[in-house]
Amino acid sequence: MKIRTLIVMVIAAVFLAGAAQAAEERPWYGGVKTGVITLDEPGIGDLTQAGALFGYKFVNRDWGSFAIEAEYSDTVDAGNLSFPGADWEGEMLAGCFVFRGPGKGYLKGKAGYVDVSAEVSAFGLSEDVNDSDYAAGIGFGWKLGKNAALEVEWTRAFFDEDLDFYSIGFNF
Repeated sequence: MKIRTLIVMVIAAVFLAGAAQAAEERPWYGGVKTGVITLDEPGIGDLTQAGALFGYKFVNRDWGSFAIEAEYSDTVDAGNLSFPGADWEGEMLAGCFVFRGPGKGYLKGKAGYVDVSAEVSAFGLSEDVNDSDYAAGIGFGWKLGKNAALEVEWTRAFFDEDLDFYSIGFNF
């Protein structure tokens, strides 16, 4: 994903936010997010990701809500490796059950499954790596209206080398 695509996504989210705040609260929602992926492996640098998510609240009560979400993210800025001329990129597809607490400022927890495809490139050669495993995350959100919220979260995928995704997002 290029930076131009990210800019278009953010502009679209801002325009949709006005309509989202005026409408009644609905069970379906979308969002955009960006953040940094770190891999618990020496010599592998951080990777910048951006993506989108879609969710459905199947329980929405005074004590909080439960939802199911599908999330996709792709590389905006490749991560460096320990030797010159080498980098890595990745894309991530996840499905999670999500709990959001009550209130304007709320806690968020999620658990699910993630599939990651990475490409390591060096000196014109590349190698693809694919892995799937369980993931869990925690975060904090702030409601801007009935259907709009900002969220900051940390998600960990439990591969052989743990993968952490630190992100900020806007749901509408």
